[in-house]
Amino acid sequence: MKLSEFTGSVIRRGYPAGALALAVAAGALWPWSDTWPERFPWIRAAPAMLFALAGVLGVAFRQGRVTCIAVVALAAADRGGGGDRGTALSVSLALLPTAAAGFFAMRERGMLTRHGLVRLAMAGSFALAVRILPGSETFTRWMGRLSPGPAAAWCEPCPGLWAGILALAAAAAVLIIFRRTENPLAGPLLLAASVFVPAGIALGGAIGPAGEALSFSAAGAALCWAVLDSAWRHAHLDELTGLPGRRPLRHLMADISGGCTVGMVDIDFFKKVNDRFGHGVGDQVLKYVASALRQCEGARAFRYGGEEFTLVFTRGAFEDHLRAMDELRRSVEKKRFIIRSRTRPLKKPASPAGRPAGRAGKSLALTISIGAARSGGRRADADSVLKAADAALYRAKEEGRNRICHSRGRP
Repeated sequence: MKLSEFTGSVIRRGYPAGALALAVAAGALWPWSDTWPERFPWIRAAPAMLFALAGVLGVAFRQGRVTCIAVVALAAADRGGGGDRGTALSVSLALLPTAAAGFFAMRERGMLTRHGLVRLAMAGSFALAVRILPGSETFTRWMGRLSPGPAAAWCEPCPGLWAGILALAAAAAVLIIFRRTENPLAGPLLLAASVFVPAGIALGGAIGPAGEALSFSAAGAALCWAVLDSAWRHAHLDELTGLPGRRPLRHLMADISGGCTVGMVDIDFFKKVNDRFGHGVGDQVLKYVASALRQCEGARAFRYGGEEFTLVFTRGAFEDHLRAMDELRRSVEKKRFIIRSRTRPLKKPASPAGRPAGRAGKSLALTISIGAARSGGRRADADSVLKAADAALYRAKEEGRNRICHSRGRP
């Protein structure tokens, strides 16, 4: 596996392992929690460095929401405004997730624009609040009357703790339930970062500066992770269909040591669909075919470009791969594609509300043509097998479309 593929796998699937590693590190450092910062002085600067790195990466990769949360988290972690630990915990627990949910709901429009400057001003307001409010006696008394929180042996009484927990629950619903399609991990990672900061304030009273620095560093790492995940998705995944593009296809082909089967898939008469119904319906057709390709047994699907897709089989016999691709072709042929209405609800209603107007509700008969080739022998490299599959695809189109052809002769 290449380094790029390994990095992508870690970014997309490694957060459980990251959480486990954090827990193991905390357990290993527990016996030295009192002297850890003295033994390793640079640890005190790690949270600020990670928050700064997240902010810079957010600007560089047009992830303004991450930059804004990094500003607020840094202000909350550096409790220079004074105040007891309990009030700081309550304020950060209420404001950080609220800020994360608010910025998450905004569209990305860059940082050096009018919208970006407004967002930075909002981040500055949140940052000012989390630094000043814990040191305000008037605010602390008001929070205590609003919802007195419990006291603990390791932490001062937490005025307004329950209000903070309620705000956290509401923000969690926004960040987790309403996921953005361009980056499904953005919500959970922003939520994790906004929770790690108040957790660090609490851990600072429980096990000392070691727990505080560890939790704050985890918040900064989560924000950096959000930027890297978004950058990886933009570089490797097709925005329309969600399938991997040519770059991960090339990586996969280069990493295969044994033989593989490649299938080039083309939507028949796709130009006529665009000309008759418009590019909006054409995009719907591409998404529909992409979802069908994901169901092809034993294959990994990629968007090659335009209306062409690629299937890669890394295990099994060539005859089994041809059978799976032919079943895919038949399934697309049998089903009718229904043009979606712009007012179509997200969930299917219990009873139909009537026949949709205009083009919506019309059905299309779609077919696909497939060209297949097996790697190995003279076709040992990725370009050769892709060219062979593409040549077989053109032969399938010349012979009448809606069929599968494979390369002739020995590979």
